Amino acid sequence: QAQTASPRVFASMSSFDSGVVVQPDIQNLTNMGLELRAEKDPGDPAVLGNEQLSYLAMNPGPAEWNVGTFVTTGDWQDVIFDFPYPIGSQPLVIATIISEFDSTTLHVEVDEIGSASFRVRIRPNSSVPAPGAITERVAWFSIEAGETIPMGGESGEVLAGAAAQQIVFETAYTDTPTLLVRVEGEEVHTVVDNADASGFEISLQTDFANGSPAGDHRVSWVALGTPECEDPDMDGVCSAVDTAPDVYNPDQLDSDGDGFANIIEWLAGSNPFDPNSTPSMNNAQALIDLIEMGATPQQLFEFAQMWMEP
Repeated sequence: QAQTASPRVFASMSSFDSGVVVQPDIQNLTNMGLELRAEKDPGDPAVLGNEQLSYLAMNPGPAEWNVGTFVTTGDWQDVIFDFPYPIGSQPLVIATIISEFDSTTLHVEVDEIGSASFRVRIRPNSSVPAPGAITERVAWFSIEAGETIPMGGESGEVLAGAAAQQIVFETAYTDTPTLLVRVEGEEVHTVVDNADASGFEISLQTDFANGSPAGDHRVSWVALGTPECEDPDMDGVCSAVDTAPDVYNPDQLDSDGDGFANIIEWLAGSNPFDPNSTPSMNNAQALIDLIEMGATPQQLFEFAQMWMEP
């Protein structure tokens, strides 16, 4: 979808089919689109085949997120959050180079993530001669670990190292979600493999020229996807948006707009047509007891229909 201005784009590798560490290379970003390719470590002699890259374009982004774009260099630069996080917390930070001012293979690195700021720089791969002054544009966003994603998905953090470890999603998705990952630290890369609708594997590698195994580093990850439809009350409405997830109510009525479905209010003893009348804790427990007595969702719905008129 075309944007009114060039969006912020975030991209990550999400496969390891060639056995080669790759990173996304974004060029010619405009409000109409971009060019995206996989760029491998230039020191690795292995042949790069087709790899999966995930990306997210947004402009401007969710209002509650810290989001930014700036031009940076090979020197560490401090980035201050517009909305600081609770003292002592460590948010997730995702960052991507979104320009191609220099043809040298460059990596973006983030480090020292805290509640109020983090630092960032770009660096050349250790396999190539260090160029002179380097400058690229970087897009970034940050969220709290475990925060629900407004567009659908989840987020998390993990201490990863050279050995692959499995990340299992809390939600089952209809397909492999878009994965964005970013390691915190210097001269180390994330490797995502075996990603599917239930989870993925994560490990770390250093530059090929380095030759030493990666140590342990904190990795931020975000998964964006469509959750599978869970419908335990079999009313044809997914629990994520069902006004009464455990009670059959295909009409989804909430006549007084108080956030409680009509059928929930009736079963709990409150008035579904009066926004000032809401279920009490005792009535809510009575509803639970009624369901536990064995009444089926369909029976509850049919019985309640007689009492739903104002």
